[in-house]
Amino acid sequence: MNGLHRVNEVYTIYYDETNNIRRLHVTADGLNVKEPKCFVLGGIAHEGPARDLDFESLRSTLRLQKTTAEIKLKHIGKGDFLDMLSSTKVEVFLNWIIEQGLFYPLSGVGCDVLVGGRYCRFNRRRSWA
Repeated sequence: MNGLHRVNEVYTIYYDETNNIRRLHVTADGLNVKEPKCFVLGGIAHEGPARDLDFESLRSTLRLQKTTAEIKLKHIGKGDFLDMLSSTKVEVFLNWIIEQGLFYPLSGVGCDVLVGGRYCRFNRRRSWA
């Protein structure tokens, strides 16, 4: 279809959003939110129909209490982007994704990342600006 490959494949995506401010308004003074944060829609996905995923092994390895309803970023790392990359719990999470045959789709709006001492904006063409 229009040169797009694998568009007829079946995928299952479990997603959530971060920093959803719900309503953004333009006012005479600017926006109704002083400093909007990066809005990211992300999650985990796999090819094929829905299947059971072994979240208990991940929860156990991350040493999370059984009462923890969701695995949030604060459970696996803190700090800026580069700090996150050195988190052992982020490594555990990424290894779990690989072991489960998953991938991690992300889409962001207004996201700046500190890379090498300078901020970079990830633009719509999926390249660093």
